[in-house]
Amino acid sequence: MGSRVILKTIFFVFLALTIETRAYGYTAADYTNAGLKVYAQKNYALAIRYFTAALAIQPADARALQGRANCYYFLAQYQPALVDYEKLLAQNPSGPVSQFVQALRTKMGSAPPPTSPVVVAPVSGSAGSPATAPALGGLAVTAPTKPAGLGLRVEPIYFTMNLSDFSADANTLQADAAYTKTTDPTYTFDFSVPTDFVGVAVEPVAQLGGGLEVGLPFCVMPVGKVTETSQNATQYNDARSYAISAFSVGLNLRYVFGSGPVRPFIAGGGLLVPITISLTDIVNYPSNPTSSTSGDFSGMAIGGQGQVGVDFHIGDPFVLSLFGGYQLASANSFKGSVTTSGSGPTTTDNGQLGVFDDTNGKKIIFSDGSFAPPPGFRSLEINLSGVMGGIHLSVYF
Repeated sequence: MGSRVILKTIFFVFLALTIETRAYGYTAADYTNAGLKVYAQKNYALAIRYFTAALAIQPADARALQGRANCYYFLAQYQPALVDYEKLLAQNPSGPVSQFVQALRTKMGSAPPPTSPVVVAPVSGSAGSPATAPALGGLAVTAPTKPAGLGLRVEPIYFTMNLSDFSADANTLQADAAYTKTTDPTYTFDFSVPTDFVGVAVEPVAQLGGGLEVGLPFCVMPVGKVTETSQNATQYNDARSYAISAFSVGLNLRYVFGSGPVRPFIAGGGLLVPITISLTDIVNYPSNPTSSTSGDFSGMAIGGQGQVGVDFHIGDPFVLSLFGGYQLASANSFKGSVTTSGSGPTTTDNGQLGVFDDTNGKKIIFSDGSFAPPPGFRSLEINLSGVMGGIHLSVYF
């Protein structure tokens, strides 16, 4: 229940943070840099379209405003040039800009025009090769292709799961406890089986171009602990636990649609999920030494996951994403060793965890192979398949 509350809180905070943000794609800086490149080639008509696209995203972009004003001026379109220069002057009332605006105003009154426009600030780096881009701000513009690059994504993820074998074992022990209470009213049994958990993934990504990305996600998955405790008033106590943890590594393909203020995406890929179980069982009997059993077991799940979501750009180079999806990951054949100590010598045996049919249902046991397995015996299964959801925080280099 606590993890669900945390997830809901993250969700609403995330929505609040992403209001009025824009998606990862062509930015105002991309359009401005492309405009400056063709401006240097004296292609003023095309540069105007770049600068206009930049200003549609970021109206206060001084470089785009200055560049478009200069283009209008060189094309003898003095009225729109004056409008842009006056906006620039309002942002930065500097002496040279003020003098030029005054001279252009005089020009509009048939006086001699100023000798040269305001100098556009130099820009480092290349804008890339032009490519056709979707309409932006009502204009069908040509924009630079976003260069392929590398990124890193951090992903808090909420997972659901179904540990059915552990639930069946607990239900069987509860039925056994009900029978025991008929002769010992002080006997009690309590259990806890987790149904969800929160993991954290780190995913290096590479942008392949055209909205396609490939990632290598690594996820730490603290699945949780199954506990079963029985006791009575005569100092009998049996405390058993199974601490379950997992780690996943996968290959993930991600495709991002469009270039608007919100960009949906789909993603999916395969997973390898090593899973470990740490068993601890401590039994106290009246007037007898404490019996202790412990062991570690491991298994491997091969599965995959799929996601759908939306990207929100919060300023280069950062992207926030909200997503949901489904994970498939199930493993069995958990093998390891168990060490037992108590009234006799300490022993260590190798074997596996399994499930068998008992009188009141299915129970989990350790089988070392020294005896024939009981009726209905099979390997224990841990199924981490279920609905998933969370957020991405990505940074691109």
